[in-house]
Amino acid sequence: MSSVALCASFFFFSLLVSVTFATSQSDAPSPYLQMFDVKPGGVQHEFSMERDGIKCTFTYMCQGGTNEKWRMLITQIHEVGTYGCVVERESGTSYLFFQSFTLALQGEAEAHQAHAFGNGGRELKPEEFKFDKAAAKVQNSDKFGAELARLALEFSATGKRSDL
Repeated sequence: MSSVALCASFFFFSLLVSVTFATSQSDAPSPYLQMFDVKPGGVQHEFSMERDGIKCTFTYMCQGGTNEKWRMLITQIHEVGTYGCVVERESGTSYLFFQSFTLALQGEAEAHQAHAFGNGGRELKPEEFKFDKAAAKVQNSDKFGAELARLALEFSATGKRSDL
């Protein structure tokens, strides 16, 4: 990975961490932040959220104890003209064993990069997940180790609206 790509990747990750932290510190509910339960049981589940015509969908299957509270955030990053869709366990630690996951965009959006993290903010190894820029999605690979605590997709709106 080139130093420019590495810097851009680090900048995006840092920005999403900052935005997520600031959002978690606010008492005001956000229409672009929703809590949901991740449910074990080996059955495929899906959670979606939409913002101005761009739909972000988290599809997963997992095993483990009981439901966990997770959240989805769709945020605009004005400074760089991009947006982020983040799905995460707020505590940064999940006790569930994920069998599969996909985070996908629908609508007029162009995906730029994706990040996947395990417990404690550990970035998943590149061979554990696949980013399909053309399909605007990130999903587990065959080498995924079952640990997931956070997923993020960076994208730009490509439609007529500039105020996503």
